[in-house]
This record gives sequence, C-alpha cells and structure tokens, in this order.
Amino acid sequence: DTTFTMVNLSPGHFITSNKINYSKSVNFISNYKDFISGKYEAFDLKDTEIFLNQRFTDIKKKKLLYGFSTENGLIMQPTAGWYEPKTKGWLFYFQAGHQIADFENENFIQFMRNTIEWHSEL
Repeated sequence: DTTFTMVNLSPGHFITSNKINYSKSVNFISNYKDFISGKYEAFDLKDTEIFLNQRFTDIKKKKLLYGFSTENGLIMQPTAGWYEPKTKGWLFYFQAGHQIADFENENFIQFMRNTIEWHSEL
C-alpha cells in the first residue's frame, strides 16, 4: 500500500481535463531517457499499488494520458494511462484501479467517466 501520484501528461485532453480537480503540480522527469519531462498537474491515489518498470515497445502508436510518481518522487514513469487505436476501436490502459480506495477518489472516477464519454474524431 502506497501513494500513487497520477500525473496529467496530456493537459487539455477531454479524458484528463473534463471535471477533474487537480490538487497539485509536480515536476515530472521520466525515469526513461529522452522521454517526457516538465511541470504537470497531478492528484494522489492513496493506499494503492504501483507496477514498476513497464516499458513501451511501440510508443509511436500510443497517446499518453497519465504518468505516475511514487510518493517520494524517486520513481517517475509515463506508463499510468494511455490509449491507441485497434482495428475498429480503441484500447485503453490505466494502471490504477486495483484497490477499493482508487474508486473512492472522485478524480479517478471522473477520468473513468471521461474515458467512457470521450470519442475520437477519426
């Protein structure tokens, strides 16, 4: 059980911005070389779990939505939320959501709602 900071790597995207109240900003520097860094809005999920060292083999196909940071900020990875087109639809991945406490967080619930409501203009 740890605190998982959801970092909005896609400001302005409907999924990451519609009715979500970010409680803080974090300086995000990905643990992966030549990747994303900058100051981004974020919110915490408490008493949850984190999956470390996930890597993309096909980053060009993915639209990054969320990264994560550990509570102490030592681990920051851009793998907490993304989507990509698949045949006739979309594949979404969100790392959080394995603990009841995640679903008690209003921001977590709202970004799940936003994902369901969002549609691409492709």
